[in-house]
Amino acid sequence: VLITESGVDAAEFGGRRVLLDADAEAIAGESAESLGVLPGAGELAYVLYTSGSTGRPKGVMIPHQALLNLLMSMADVAGGDGESVWLASTSISFDISGLELFLPLVTGGCVVMAS
Repeated sequence: VLITESGVDAAEFGGRRVLLDADAEAIAGESAESLGVLPGAGELAYVLYTSGSTGRPKGVMIPHQALLNLLMSMADVAGGDGESVWLASTSISFDISGLELFLPLVTGGCVVMAS
């Protein structure tokens, strides 16, 4: 599944696309109940696309275990609780956005996304 917007050229992608702008009404109508699906630690959480030091684009696969290790380590350092409010100001295409988006949620806090 590719989660994107209508203006993004994804002609070469052969899978299911969810368009955040065009599908907004259908998305809003979906249930908020848990799907009851628990991914394994080694299963893919997301793919981070980077050119790194080579200048050649490549995808780096991030498993759930790696993301969870980062979040738990940062929770120990930064803390957070049900009263915490975190500002997510980094582009979602940047690797640190995973920390900004998910750390508040795993510590019971709230995420506010900067426009």
